[in-house]
Amino acid sequence: MVALAAVGWLAVGVACGGSDDVDDPLGPVNGGAPTTAPAPTFLPTRPTSPPADNVRLTYPEGWGPGAEVVSTPFSSGAVCNAAVTSGGEAADQAFVQVCWRDPDHLDLAEFMATTFGPAAADYTETTLTGRPAYSSREGARTTFFVDTAVRRYQVVTSAPNPARQAEVDRVLAALDLPES
Repeated sequence: MVALAAVGWLAVGVACGGSDDVDDPLGPVNGGAPTTAPAPTFLPTRPTSPPADNVRLTYPEGWGPGAEVVSTPFSSGAVCNAAVTSGGEAADQAFVQVCWRDPDHLDLAEFMATTFGPAAADYTETTLTGRPAYSSREGARTTFFVDTAVRRYQVVTSAPNPARQAEVDRVLAALDLPES
């Protein structure tokens, strides 16, 4: 069993600036096959900076703070924290990324409908940290959207195999999204 290592208030963040319509330098996801929901694209490492908020990320031994951010339209202009597995083969890497923004005037359901249009139907209603959320899974990646009283969050995870998925699930179970 892998023990969870409390990292305190994770003091790594990524300020994600840039355009919402950035081309994916690695090419289309799934070789260009149609997807049911917008897929994140991977961009080069960006410099880290202190986060504007304290999102509690507790992660398993063998994981560490991430220096890269998954670029999504939401993460552009948001503040992001990430935890990634360290060591091992690239194909065995997993991550959990949490990005947040101040909320707009829309509730979460309205945000999903406005942002994704008909593709919002591809997101499943679920819960995350005990709050109503929406999720979409594509291959090893899962994307969640959830609101608290003070922020809107996007959580993106990737787990290439069942053992890494179990670790990701533990990180999500311990995730603390501030209410104030």
